[in-house]
Amino acid sequence: MRPTHILMYITAVLSISSASILVLLSGAVAAACAFWRLLIASIILLPFYLLRRRGTVLSSEGHVVNYLFIVIAGTSLGMHFTLWMDSLFRLPVIVSTTIVVTYPIYAYIFEILIFKVKFRYTDILGMLIAFTGILLYFHEALNIGIVDLLGVIESFIASVLAAIYFFIGRFIRLRTGLLTYVIPTYIVGAAAVVPYSIITNANITNYPVATWIYFALLALIPMIGGHTIMNYLLKFYSSYVVSSIAFLEPIGASLLALLILNQVPKIEHVIATPLVLCGVALVLRSASES
Repeated sequence: MRPTHILMYITAVLSISSASILVLLSGAVAAACAFWRLLIASIILLPFYLLRRRGTVLSSEGHVVNYLFIVIAGTSLGMHFTLWMDSLFRLPVIVSTTIVVTYPIYAYIFEILIFKVKFRYTDILGMLIAFTGILLYFHEALNIGIVDLLGVIESFIASVLAAIYFFIGRFIRLRTGLLTYVIPTYIVGAAAVVPYSIITNANITNYPVATWIYFALLALIPMIGGHTIMNYLLKFYSSYVVSSIAFLEPIGASLLALLILNQVPKIEHVIATPLVLCGVALVLRSASES
């Protein structure tokens, strides 16, 4: 990996680690955080696209497919944010983020199934270890009641949706420019949140000034400083390699939660979290060697 890409990797890790804290501090519902995070980021990036207008999502062949992929990626992203952010109000930060960052594994599975990437026995071992950790959280929810079952399910679904988003992003980014891809994808993501907010009667507009500041911070730091950088890197690396940036998010997020929100991890979470992260790391290490 190039030195500049390593720096981007680190920047993205630090940026996305702040997302959960900003959501909880905002005082807004998950749908509002997801909607404005995506829409404000699009508005900020749009002038840069207009100044450097090059390329297009359309090509002489397959433009309908490109649009379809952007709709799928954007919808997956919007619902990923909405479900994951809602889980933050049901689960400790360390639990929610640990479950959701397993998406590099799912992205790797997609690449194996579609692009026939070589599969290794260590991949199976890593996935088993990671899912063992996740099952511990489900066990807590079902039998012990330490965590909210709906929150666990939301995080799990959000993880799969993130894998779809990154996998499609890799395909599109090989064919088009960064802003040409991310701006419509972010806009579609924001639009996808609207029906959800209507169905759930979620307030996405009526908030005090302080909350709008957090919306802007969500757009600037984890969205532009995190996801947009990750989408840039998709031009050069596979989806599971880029999405592995999230691997370190639970560490940064849980430290911030401890310092800012006074969320002290329970012993059960301290046991389960390393299992999930070690499993993901084993899969990614195997993938990078293939």
